[in-house]
Amino acid sequence: MESNVAERNDRETWTNEGLNDLSVRVDTGFKELRADIRAIDQRLTTQGAEINNRISAQGAEINQRITAQGAEINQRITAQSAEINQRITAQSAEINERFAAQDDKMDRMFESMQGHMMSLHRTLVIGMATILASTVGAVVGSNLLLG
Repeated sequence: MESNVAERNDRETWTNEGLNDLSVRVDTGFKELRADIRAIDQRLTTQGAEINNRISAQGAEINQRITAQGAEINQRITAQSAEINQRITAQSAEINERFAAQDDKMDRMFESMQGHMMSLHRTLVIGMATILASTVGAVVGSNLLLG
């Protein structure tokens, strides 16, 4: 009970001057707190801007590197395409030469076969004429003998 009485006495002993002093200290504390919050806010804003600038710079650097690599890849593809086109052109020329050689060979073979066929045709015509002449001669000769 004694402590309750002491607390009551302490409260009762507070004067307007003591309350005014407390009020000033509380106001000063809040002002300092607001200033600290503003300083923290300013630091966060500055740091955020710095982070954004660094990210933007890194993004630009990455874009440049990607663009450079893309250009390098395009050059390599273009070079390889040109090489492949040259190889295909060379192989096409070789194939065309080989077909031309085969075509010439086939032409000679057909000309040779045509010569053989013409010779065979002449032989058959002469053979048929001989058989016909022999048959006609035999028929005429037998009619003369019978006649």
